[in-house]
Amino acid sequence: MPGARLKHIMFNWRSELTKRPKVLIVLLIIIGVILWCSSHEKVLSLRERLIAVPCENTESKSLIEDVCKLYERRETMGELCEPLCRKQNIHFSQCLNYKRGKHVISVQCQGHCVEKKTVPAVLKMARLNGAHLTKHLQEAGRELMIKISPKVDPNTLDLHEYSITSESLSVLTSNYLNDEYGYFAREDQDLLSMVWGEDYAEMFRGPHTNLAFARTYWALLKQNEFRISRVFGEWEVFPKIYSFCGPMYLAQHSPPFKSLDALFPFLSSEFPSWKSRAQLAIQILELVQRMDTMEHPLHLCDTKSPHFGFTPQGQVRFIDSDTVFADEALSRIMSSQVCGSDEDCMFYDCEGSCNVQTGKCVEMRTNNNLQVVCAKVFRGPTLAAYGGLLTSPPKAVAAKLTALVAECATETTKDISGIQSRKPSQDTLLRLQRYLLESLNENRTKH
Repeated sequence: MPGARLKHIMFNWRSELTKRPKVLIVLLIIIGVILWCSSHEKVLSLRERLIAVPCENTESKSLIEDVCKLYERRETMGELCEPLCRKQNIHFSQCLNYKRGKHVISVQCQGHCVEKKTVPAVLKMARLNGAHLTKHLQEAGRELMIKISPKVDPNTLDLHEYSITSESLSVLTSNYLNDEYGYFAREDQDLLSMVWGEDYAEMFRGPHTNLAFARTYWALLKQNEFRISRVFGEWEVFPKIYSFCGPMYLAQHSPPFKSLDALFPFLSSEFPSWKSRAQLAIQILELVQRMDTMEHPLHLCDTKSPHFGFTPQGQVRFIDSDTVFADEALSRIMSSQVCGSDEDCMFYDCEGSCNVQTGKCVEMRTNNNLQVVCAKVFRGPTLAAYGGLLTSPPKAVAAKLTALVAECATETTKDISGIQSRKPSQDTLLRLQRYLLESLNENRTKH
């Protein structure tokens, strides 16, 4: 019983260390040196948090104020603006992220997200890297004008007088989504409605809208998490986006299992029961299956337990979609990299292959979503079998489930061109689901 034995050892260590403070200090120093010097991804993640500068509530509040000032001056718009800026339905709680990536702000949403209810939600926006919000929107307008009317100087235009046609904005959206995802709109599909919402027509006078609307629209579309959540919303793999004001959008609160992000998660008092973990694993497999079978399959390039969250209804969602890419976008990223070996072709968790003759990475990914889920979520990066979601399964399925997870995570094949890949099949996914359901039935029988 390896799991029980390890827990017993760790308990004895903790008991001994409480009696011998000097030993505890020495051990902490040793662990600290190991953490600092190690290149292991899990340790790097922890180390980054130790040295990261947390966000400041004052900065987040100031950002919301800036959005509202632009709204009051009619320089930006959106369905969220009134509840956020005038009706005070959105109540600030705290900022959640570090000073990198995007802005993430926890709020209480009163009556706007869910009718007659106050629910937690999250305000998000891409970080501006030192630029002021006004400047950011001006740059969005400038980019639009270069694409639509390259001879026009955007600095001389009146935001409310200069108009852009719905047709030109729709064509621009279509081209952009096609470049990013290989996405072609259906004949009857209204792309502006999909991205902005059904009320977009209110922003137009006949076929025209002003530049203030158009640049707000473009600033939203350029944000990968917002865009991918809107385009693939019907697949229910990402948290719902309720509304937005300017480039700031309000998303469904979908917190992760925090205990699964600990260095030794199985020692946490919050570590969930096998039943909870097996049910979670089944939902993750279903989510992976949906992503793989979409018309435009999506790649999870940064996969770890804290990136899977739960809606208030208990449904699993992937909550950090900034590094989620469709085939077309990932192929561009892969093929643009110079390499001397396969290791140079890794893009986060998306692995690639190096063509040493050309010195460039090949376009295709050489692993898949299921492999990364098995390796980094089910098995876990810490102490392998002891660190993952599927640690310590019931005896009845332990041997075959552990073996299958290991096979899923590590098995390598080689194609006729000599490219090595790690791509567990649909059959592996179905067998994992079957063993997990079997373990739940076993528990049910015992009780």
